[in-house]
Amino acid sequence: MITEIENAIVDRLRVGLGGMAQEVKSYGGELDGGAWARTIGRVPAVWVAYGGAKVSTKNLAHALYEQSATFTVMCATRSLRDEQAGRQGGASIREIGSNDLIYAVLRLLAGQKLDGRLNSFGLIPERVRVILKNAYVANGALSVIAIEFKAGWSFAALPDGRFPEEVTDEQDPDYIFTKYGAHLSAADAEFNTITALILDDKSGAHIGNNLEMRDK
Repeated sequence: MITEIENAIVDRLRVGLGGMAQEVKSYGGELDGGAWARTIGRVPAVWVAYGGAKVSTKNLAHALYEQSATFTVMCATRSLRDEQAGRQGGASIREIGSNDLIYAVLRLLAGQKLDGRLNSFGLIPERVRVILKNAYVANGALSVIAIEFKAGWSFAALPDGRFPEEVTDEQDPDYIFTKYGAHLSAADAEFNTITALILDDKSGAHIGNNLEMRDK
């Protein structure tokens, strides 16, 4: 589910931002040491990363839990002039400011349920913070703003002592257990017959019957 949500955020931003960003993708170490010189040539850019989660009990009787995760959207911009241009944009349409990118990302993502993957609140904006402010690299100053969103979804625990069952649908989250040859539990037998015994208290007579369940 984490990968699905991250990819769904990337897809929505890639479509929604249009020419505001040269690159929209999952974060791949673009801000690691030594990478800035290569990174600045690809901005303005937007990168998405999973930032951990808290897990809480939703319904203990039904073994339902809620995962509340943080996804961070990083908006990278370059200024060829000064700090104000980095925030507000330059004369060229290609030199978008970080202020406009922040607005666009919040506008596109806030409240989105990503095709039903998230709970009724959708993506909840929580924090906007500066990661990098006018770091001079090569032929410009690189700035990066991080926008954090909370995303919640429910998941069910396995019955006590059981393992996942074999799954052939590659879109099913449990497919990873089949894919990697993990231990699997056999599927439960189908419930298709009811054996009934009807007793008459006065006479002691009884009637036995088997009821077969059929699909309509």
